[in-house]
Amino acid sequence: MRKFILIASMLVIVLSIVGCGNGATDNGTEAPTGNETANGNEAPDEPAGLSPLEMTNVITTEWSNSGKQFAMAGVADRPATDCASCHDGFGFSVKNEIDFGTQWNPGGANDDMDMFPEHIVGIDCQACHTGAGAEYMASGTVDLPYATIDNAGAGASCMFCHSGRRNTPAVFEEYAAGDATRFSYPHYGPAAVMTGLGGMEYPDMEYKSTGAHANLQDSCVSCHMPETEDGYKDHSFTMDLAYIDQACGTCHVGIEDYNLNGFVDEIQAMLDTLKEAIFAETGAVDLYSSRGQLVFEGPDGEPLSTDEVSLEAFVAGYSYYEVKYEGSYGIHNPAYARSLLQNSYKALTGEDM
Repeated sequence: MRKFILIASMLVIVLSIVGCGNGATDNGTEAPTGNETANGNEAPDEPAGLSPLEMTNVITTEWSNSGKQFAMAGVADRPATDCASCHDGFGFSVKNEIDFGTQWNPGGANDDMDMFPEHIVGIDCQACHTGAGAEYMASGTVDLPYATIDNAGAGASCMFCHSGRRNTPAVFEEYAAGDATRFSYPHYGPAAVMTGLGGMEYPDMEYKSTGAHANLQDSCVSCHMPETEDGYKDHSFTMDLAYIDQACGTCHVGIEDYNLNGFVDEIQAMLDTLKEAIFAETGAVDLYSSRGQLVFEGPDGEPLSTDEVSLEAFVAGYSYYEVKYEGSYGIHNPAYARSLLQNSYKALTGEDM
């Protein structure tokens, strides 16, 4: 039944993409013009080579191989939390309509929420093309923990979850005041780097930013969902080299891979340098995330406490993790990635990187 609903939903979406030529959307408003998008897929100028059903099958296959078809059951079904607003497809689509603290109970009794499905679902068609996802794509505006982004275009839907999910200035102040009891870590944070707003920053240090990628009309979607030869947006969400000319070549003419001018190599070397400095200062032998926090592992295999890690080491660890695991090795915002690593190293060691 779930598969039937998914295919039916996809068919409706694809039909709206390829079959609506009257300039209006299904909510009675005027459809975007030019390069604007209403649902993350631009209607092709000419009829696509695939039928709506064929296109549905192709998009469904791409999505099913993207990793987004799986919900994170151990997270999404936690009562009284908003984890499901990202880790469950239905939860994301209704995130602006419910109070997760009192109403979220998948499979349980919800007297005031009869719409709940009996089980959690992955980030499916409904998640992005209805409810909150559709609202974000249409408005291009999304409130993130550290800033309101109002120029994200269709990528606003991506940014809500892939944002870092941390109010970094507040976390910095808490740790600086000695009030922190755990090490916060950037939770899926490419938007934090891309916008140049969500890193762990020292208030008295300068942080540079490359705004080109954040200012693309549809931000994330512009590169991660290139238009295929069949006239639809790719739904694998990966940076396939087959589309590099479309995703990057319009600005970086002649680009052949994503390690432009050796930038990825440079960032990897900087990450190694920063990690060595963190280990030298703290005595830690490993740095990773576990159960929602950053872990500085000591020589005995036990996590170090906040009393054993200085503010400078924590900021360096946070910046290291953010740049290493945000997905692009700083390509989303080269100048900001460099600043996060260089400033963290300077504060930690007193030396320039």
